Amino acid sequence: DEPSGWDARAIAAAFAANFTLRSESFRHAIRFGVSLALGVAIYRAFDMENHGFWIPLTVLFVMRPDRNETYLRLVLRAVGTVLGLIVATAVAETFGGSDLVVIVVLTAATALALGLLTVQYALFTAAITVYVVLLTDTLGESAWEADKLRLIGTAIGLLITFLAFRVWPNPGGGRAVR
Repeated sequence: DEPSGWDARAIAAAFAANFTLRSESFRHAIRFGVSLALGVAIYRAFDMENHGFWIPLTVLFVMRPDRNETYLRLVLRAVGTVLGLIVATAVAETFGGSDLVVIVVLTAATALALGLLTVQYALFTAAITVYVVLLTDTLGESAWEADKLRLIGTAIGLLITFLAFRVWPNPGGGRAVR
């Protein structure tokens, strides 16, 4: 006779309470879904198939229900991406011929990314950028090309996220109405 954890009435009540434009969750769901769809549409329309996924991934990781938190993550994502691109390109250009150095840097970048995900978003972004750009370089695409595509995709994703709150802000400013 253990409860299943599913209370159909509570679920229906929560759904009904949140199925309104005054609900932070509902507004965020619409803003988030439209932003992701726009990101995918842009990379398909501009034939960015190989690396266009950076656009919706940026929206996915940056957008939060709260405008102020989202704006902070916009800055952290931008700073982390640029820092990661600088480090990755420097390593690829300086040590690209040394498999040992690349393996060590890839391993360190992976460990740092996993360790920093919940601690410091800018440093997580820098570490994962180093990993992706070096891995792409190792697989045959130049670090400069991977840099350019990551930067463009991230910039477009950041712009979409920023504009989503400018076009359809939460009532009351930064903090959404609950």
